Amino acid sequence: MLNAAQREERRNWIGASDLARDATGLYGGTLAVLADKIHGSDWEGSPDTELGEWCEPHLLDWAQEQIGTAISGRQSLPIHPDASTHIRATLDGMVLDGTDYPPPVEAKYVGPGQLREWTDDEPSAYAIVQVNVQMDCLDAAHGYVVAFLHGIGKRLYKVPRDPDLCAALRDRARYLWNTYIEPRVMPEVTDIVSMTEAHALRLPRFGLMPGKTVALSPAHLMVADLLDLSGKAKYAEDRFHDGLNNLMKMALGDAEVGNLPDGTTLVRKEVQRTGYTAEPTIYVEMRRVKPRKRKDENNGE
Repeated sequence: MLNAAQREERRNWIGASDLARDATGLYGGTLAVLADKIHGSDWEGSPDTELGEWCEPHLLDWAQEQIGTAISGRQSLPIHPDASTHIRATLDGMVLDGTDYPPPVEAKYVGPGQLREWTDDEPSAYAIVQVNVQMDCLDAAHGYVVAFLHGIGKRLYKVPRDPDLCAALRDRARYLWNTYIEPRVMPEVTDIVSMTEAHALRLPRFGLMPGKTVALSPAHLMVADLLDLSGKAKYAEDRFHDGLNNLMKMALGDAEVGNLPDGTTLVRKEVQRTGYTAEPTIYVEMRRVKPRKRKDENNGE
């Protein structure tokens, strides 16, 4: 577990686990990340993190056997090549595959309460964000997550790098650093996109004016990109997606359509939800719509 000096040092950059907490809302989410960076933290770990640290070298040895290539660079700290992101990732290991872009390896102990977030084919959203940040630092095309799933056994996942996800995470890191961490300002609760409950408490009830359109800002374009990615890349849990959805509801107000600066539109849809025992309900979902290409554009004529 980290000592006091290491915890203090981590305040000087944004790590892969910081972006994973921000993206998924887990372990205190965005608010906890910013509090750690701005005010520091005296958290020394838990029995689960201690067990994870005990498992880590054994998992890395097993992953090395499965991959067939040596794993080194344990606990190295690669700095992101784009200094404006202030990203620095702590690696559990790297696969020495003979290239200049070694794949990172992330080791995890998965307790009983976290098993539902993992499948046989894919690690948790939290781990996907972490390893994508690590890949982005190393410019690697893929990475690995090796995990011991409580009561199930060991798993090794090969995770391809997601360029769209990495770009969104770089933007998010810059935003968090420039808006909150560098000026050392804690946000208002309503600024935290991953806190769905906070947004739900403050969200006014808007009617819907069919056909009404409003212009949205470049800031909303970033939120729309993250909203797309939260479903597409599966790196965000439901509460993060809902939080972004609520931000866009706030931006549209009672309008049905929002025009984004890149020419796409955000359309507010009321969807009928039916249940087995509950009465049918209607919920609002935001859907990104791109302009349709004309036939002559598609044919190159």
